Amino acid sequence: NWKQKVSKLFSRYLWQRYFTYMMVPGLYQYEYMRYLGFKREQILFPQYCADTDLFNDYYYENKNAIPKKKQYILFVGRLDTVKGLDILMDAFVELKNESLIDLNLMIIGNGPLANTIPKRSDIIHHSFLEQENIIKLLPEVAFFCLPSRKEPWGLVIHELAAAGIPIIATTICGASTAFVKNGYNGILIKTCDKQLLKNAIVQLHNLSGEELNLYGERSFHLSTQITPALWTATIKSILG
Repeated sequence: NWKQKVSKLFSRYLWQRYFTYMMVPGLYQYEYMRYLGFKREQILFPQYCADTDLFNDYYYENKNAIPKKKQYILFVGRLDTVKGLDILMDAFVELKNESLIDLNLMIIGNGPLANTIPKRSDIIHHSFLEQENIIKLLPEVAFFCLPSRKEPWGLVIHELAAAGIPIIATTICGASTAFVKNGYNGILIKTCDKQLLKNAIVQLHNLSGEELNLYGERSFHLSTQITPALWTATIKSILG
């Protein structure tokens, strides 16, 4: 947009004269720093990292569990249109009305859309929960869904990947470039496309318990690309 073009034009005076390094969370932000004129060696990542130890503990405790059909699609985040929750709720209700899935929807978070959540027995809403309490709910989660309209990163994608959960996300989510590979551990879709979201939900719903477990295992392995130890080493590398 025009602001980015102005930033590029005056980058030497606005940014490069003040900053030796720029820390970014992922690919999209790396590309933007290159656009602003920073050299490759000046751009460091990761900037954001989930508490992978906490979520990895859940994965290790449950990875050998007997495969079973799980009950919930999980959404965690601010209850706002920017997160695409309205599209997810519409897609879910339509799929249930069409008898295409037998899953329930679990929504965790607070926000302006809280009052729009349909009063249905197959939709459960929890207000904000600490990570430790979210983990307690994961044994019944089939997959996680974040259909955001705008999402520079999305740390929750890293958290759920570290727990070994299959993921549906929009390509606009920055974290999807690292932690979601289409048809490998989840499904990537265009933002604001309800039909693609419905197709993705049905596709994951139709996987067997063994196939979902394999997707979860792959999520876990992708999550190990960024860890607190790597983040710490990155900081130390510029303090030397």
